[in-house]
Amino acid sequence: HERMEFPEAVEILAKKTDLSSLLKEVNTQLVAAQGHDQIKYGMTMIGVEIDPKSLTLNCWSAGGPFIYVIHKDGTEDVIGQLSSPLGTPILTIGHEQCKLQAGDRILIYTDGLIETEKAGQQFGYRRLLKALKSGEKLSAAEATKYLINQVDNYRSEGLQQDDYTCVLIDV
Repeated sequence: HERMEFPEAVEILAKKTDLSSLLKEVNTQLVAAQGHDQIKYGMTMIGVEIDPKSLTLNCWSAGGPFIYVIHKDGTEDVIGQLSSPLGTPILTIGHEQCKLQAGDRILIYTDGLIETEKAGQQFGYRRLLKALKSGEKLSAAEATKYLINQVDNYRSEGLQQDDYTCVLIDV
């Protein structure tokens, strides 16, 4: 793996006050590092902000996967807008907002989770939502373990091609 260092990036990023500006700055650094006429480095990223007073979730996406919100009444929202990954000369950042209620559950995850494969077929969004809803009566910690077990059992003996992370938040 090639390593890229951005000595001034940490200082610049620390001054950004909103997630949209942060994503734009990361993109500027990546594009400058690879040259404006090629896409050598790319990454997906989402930024999530939850306002505990207004119970509002804001999601900014640069090619990242959708976020699931399972409301306490059993309905679900898929949060996210089409966007481009970081490292592209013309960046499109998606932004979406969702009103939350006490008792809602939020799943934030990386693309490695849904792209886990078995015999060439990905775990995907449908299986992810089904697993999430199957564990809705469990605590967030237990539901996270259940979800990871579902993904690992799906993959079975195959190699995991990409790392994954998931965060489950109970409102």
